[in-house]
Amino acid sequence: RALLKTTETYGLQIGRILVGKKDNRNDSAFSLVADHVEEISTEPEVVDQTTTTTKPVVTVHTKATTKPGVVGQIIATTKLLVDWRIAARILNISIPAAFQYSLFAIANLVVQSAVNSFDHITVEGNSAAMNADAVIYDMMAAFYTACSSFIAQNYGAGNKDRIRKTYLITTFYSFMVGFVLGGLLFAFKTQFLFLFTSDQQVIQQGAIRISVMAFSYCVSALMDNATAGARGLGKTLVPTVAIIFGSVVYRVLWIMTVFAHFHTLQSLYLLYVTAWTFTAIIGNTYFVGLYKKIPLKKNA
Repeated sequence: RALLKTTETYGLQIGRILVGKKDNRNDSAFSLVADHVEEISTEPEVVDQTTTTTKPVVTVHTKATTKPGVVGQIIATTKLLVDWRIAARILNISIPAAFQYSLFAIANLVVQSAVNSFDHITVEGNSAAMNADAVIYDMMAAFYTACSSFIAQNYGAGNKDRIRKTYLITTFYSFMVGFVLGGLLFAFKTQFLFLFTSDQQVIQQGAIRISVMAFSYCVSALMDNATAGARGLGKTLVPTVAIIFGSVVYRVLWIMTVFAHFHTLQSLYLLYVTAWTFTAIIGNTYFVGLYKKIPLKKNA
């Protein structure tokens, strides 16, 4: 007879499957458990000898004919149940985050419509220069992912000091990646554009975009990392609203006012760094406010 010791929660889950509770009924899990589980017993186990603190431990007794490998199957199968409370928390974070990323595509459509007001050479130069965006953004985004993950872990552990360190380190690294790669792009802009076109007029127009954007990429780190940090603390609604105003509303207003007045490529491309700065101020202010509300439990 194989024995499986497990936690009270998981043991009760197996028990519910065994008796066929409607809210946890899963045909494959029910069949597997019913065929091989003979008895489920609960007994206290001492977890702290000094205080004699105990916790309930569930022992699952399988039938004598059950092979050891089936125990693993029971574990794997009975875990395939949906926890709707946790699922709701995940969706509460992921849906606003997904919506936020879709806003960047909408914002870029607004900018592209302004670019299209120039001649075809300018449009081609802009398209060639934009190929650098994804390369630099994706490398910077690696640190945003790390920021969300490590902040979430330390938030769960109540380690406030490491939340601060994580945020500062990832912001610094992503900023420096944007700054260094932007500098290299600026230094080799002609060679980079030559990968996509040999037309000197197109290269000249593309170089205008690179000259402005090369040292603007790093500023986006201050915006995106603030959003990632807030997401790590379980907050996504306010950062999403900030992105709406910073990446969509602000850009539309800029194009209708500043760009409409000057109607130059420089005045158009400057909307990126100004929009990122505006959104970064909101995002970092919000993150600092969230950070201050975290109760201090550990300092190391």
